Amino acid sequence: MRRIFNLALMALAVNFVIVSCKKNENVEDLPLPTLKFNPEKLEIEIGKTATITVIGNLNTTDKIQISNKNIIEQQGNVIDNKINFLGKKIGKTKVEILTTDNRSKGNFEVTVYGTPKSFTLAYKTNIPHYKTDINSVETYKKLIEETIKQYDLLIKEVESLSKYPLDKYGYKNQNAVYQDGVRICNELRTNYSSNKNNLDIKNAKKIYEDLYQYGICYAEVEIMTRSAELYHKEFPNNTKIEQLIKNNFSGDYSNLEGLTLTNNINNNTVKAFNEIIDIVNSLRK
Repeated sequence: MRRIFNLALMALAVNFVIVSCKKNENVEDLPLPTLKFNPEKLEIEIGKTATITVIGNLNTTDKIQISNKNIIEQQGNVIDNKINFLGKKIGKTKVEILTTDNRSKGNFEVTVYGTPKSFTLAYKTNIPHYKTDINSVETYKKLIEETIKQYDLLIKEVESLSKYPLDKYGYKNQNAVYQDGVRICNELRTNYSSNKNNLDIKNAKKIYEDLYQYGICYAEVEIMTRSAELYHKEFPNNTKIEQLIKNNFSGDYSNLEGLTLTNNINNNTVKAFNEIIDIVNSLRK
């Protein structure tokens, strides 16, 4: 009788082990909750960044696997389920979210595109010289007001463009010259605002001409410099663009004034910028 009882206990134990093993197998075989992504497919312009939001349980231990790292690169860490990517090369690739044991939780497609080929960049026109032969304080005041409005628009355009790296080419000097121009213009505007009703023609002339030179001319060069670097970033292996930037966007006009300044900018910076425009338009075809 005891033998029969022992055999029954052994049978129960074996059955428990088998059931436990099956339960463990079933736990491992359970499908992972699939992540969703917004947008479902990510598109990035080359040289720029874009963000995708992960919808679902994204763990800090999960891995982000990029199929082709030549096309995109992750920027920074995941914050609030948002992942940032930089578009490095035109093409398509897949990004997959994996657990620590390499089980997939979902994937999405990323497309990096260039600037539309049908868009042709326009040439930069020459910067006109400031007006001369003015013989009225009121006319100068009107010109000062117009110059300030024009300058404010140029500053907005400058701020809409990405900053160039200060450790490349002559960018550090160009930045110093531009910032000096901003400082001078701020002082000129304060001076004009405080003495507007008591200006003589000599002071009015100086304020107008300095605002034009340190404001309009310097801001125009800064816009071309920032734009040139963006085109170089789009075509980083083009040595012609690089050489044009090295030779013409180094802020070497800071000691020039009057007609000499505008002629120098037009004959060097504007000319070089338009050569870059030619190259970019050709490469985008």
